[in-house]
Amino acid sequence: MRSITTQFGILLFVTALAALAAACSKGDSGGDDGGTVSCAPGASEVCLCGNGLSGVHTCNDVGDGWDACDCGSVDADGDADSDGDADGDTDGDTDADADSDSDADGDTDSDSDTDSDGDSDTNYECSTGDCCFAGFFRPGTYLCDTDSYAAEYACSGTDDCGAIAAVRYQHRHCTGSNAVCGADNLVWDTEWQAIDYCSSYELCVHDTDTAGCQYCDLGCVDGACSQGLTLHFREYISAITNYGAHYLMIGPETSSDPTDGSWITLASYTAMENAAADGAWAQGYVADINTYSGQNVRLAFRYYAVNMDNWYIDDLCIAETTDTDWPVSCSVAQTFDGVTAPALPTGWLSVDGDYDTSTRVFATTTSAYNSSPNSAYIGYDSAYTVDQYLVSPVIALP
Repeated sequence: MRSITTQFGILLFVTALAALAAACSKGDSGGDDGGTVSCAPGASEVCLCGNGLSGVHTCNDVGDGWDACDCGSVDADGDADSDGDADGDTDGDTDADADSDSDADGDTDSDSDTDSDGDSDTNYECSTGDCCFAGFFRPGTYLCDTDSYAAEYACSGTDDCGAIAAVRYQHRHCTGSNAVCGADNLVWDTEWQAIDYCSSYELCVHDTDTAGCQYCDLGCVDGACSQGLTLHFREYISAITNYGAHYLMIGPETSSDPTDGSWITLASYTAMENAAADGAWAQGYVADINTYSGQNVRLAFRYYAVNMDNWYIDDLCIAETTDTDWPVSCSVAQTFDGVTAPALPTGWLSVDGDYDTSTRVFATTTSAYNSSPNSAYIGYDSAYTVDQYLVSPVIALP
């Protein structure tokens, strides 16, 4: 600002010299040369002061001369003070060094961002780094590295058919107190990303390395592919003149009477005909009971005939398999042992059918068995209709 003031003085000085030359050519108000001066009353012109600087004089009221040159006051350093302030500065908004809004040390105080020693008034935490923004540390919730450092796999909802195979990742986040991305501040994503959507016949499976859908032929049971559910038994048939009508049935846990209309035939008498069991122990009809998986049910073997055959049943086995071969293991088993013949095991019943006219009933016997010492047995009646059901106790199917 000092240079501007100096330039302004020089300009005034040059202007004054020009005005002085013009005045000398026609005389001033003093009339030193006796000449006549004509000017516009009240008009102002620059005039030359004795100190080599310029001032201003005004045309008198009658317009025939100029008043004395008003040189005003002069700053100690020679700057013109146009408004006559004691410190010689222009007082629009300017002080000794033309600081428009300055304090004692000459700093601009409009936003108070500088203190008396010239340092910033704000204590910035950082200047650069992935976790530095505008001079401050980013919070610990800020994701500073999109690379994943670990992955976790899971099944959304349940490890069963119809679930979603998903993954989430672990990323580096800022610590909130350091400008460097936190190598140890690893945070798991809150959202899981779907890898695959399992159908109603696909089991969601996962381990530490992956997650996906595994197709199950028979659907899912308790977080695993159902291996099927089948009913197996051994039988022996003797004294055949014709096959008796053998049936296999299933009913609800609330009924012990297969004639009440709530039971379903799993195998008809034609399906139950088994030449392999004629005079020898053989595997009987294999019934698919997977539809009833997880339910409480009762089973029944029905004998309906007159003068037909003797039927021995042993080693009932319910297994989680679709294989028709004899199972490796049984989820439910009954050998009809542990009782003294002719008593049936606890919960097993011999129930009369609608057409029963004979005294024949199901019982245990030691006369023939697949596994010692007993089997369940019913014999034919040559004169009367035998219509009997060997009914199981309630069975909780896997």
